[in-house]
Amino acid sequence: MPIKKDSLGHRTLTDSFDDFQFHFYNDKSDLIIYPGHKHQAVNDRIESLDLSMKLDIDELDTLIGTLIYLNTEMRGERRKAEEQ
Repeated sequence: MPIKKDSLGHRTLTDSFDDFQFHFYNDKSDLIIYPGHKHQAVNDRIESLDLSMKLDIDELDTLIGTLIYLNTEMRGERRKAEEQ
């Protein structure tokens, strides 16, 4: 999944399968994450739900730790499946 940075410093991660997106940007000391979609009609409906998430640095550390743990767990399960 490529991550693109726009002129405002916002980063967008786009899923290559279904065009779903996560948008990330720093707002002072918080990270704002909100979902989106490549197709404007779908994106407008998502935005109307206001699903943004605001994380402070401690919450961001927790999220990163959880993602690293899940990544390690998934890689272990993949290795087990390949060995069978």
